[in-house]
Amino acid sequence: MSDVLLLRTGTGLLGASADARGIVKLWDAATGLPWEGAGPEPYPAAINSLAAGRLYGRRVLISAARDSLLRIWDLDACHPAAVLHLPGPASRICPLEGEGLAVALGRDVVVLRQPPGA
Repeated sequence: MSDVLLLRTGTGLLGASADARGIVKLWDAATGLPWEGAGPEPYPAAINSLAAGRLYGRRVLISAARDSLLRIWDLDACHPAAVLHLPGPASRICPLEGEGLAVALGRDVVVLRQPPGA
């Protein structure tokens, strides 16, 4: 397992785990059973980091993989929301108060925000 997290939902805690094979699993933290909603498809590269939170009013799961792609999964709608091509593999990701992301790329930190009015 490369990363694991818990996300509070309206009904309890949702767990998410990722591994070096590019597989993200979502599960009910109280029961250990798979989450009832659809989850992300397997990724073509190992996942370095997972993050979860709210972005622009939506519950999201964010993954950074060794293929330099950052994927955002909309947990409310159960579908992919965005794929971003980064200049290199991200080692950590962190939602910023619902308005963007901080992404660690090597020794640098990049802040991604939606442009005003977009």
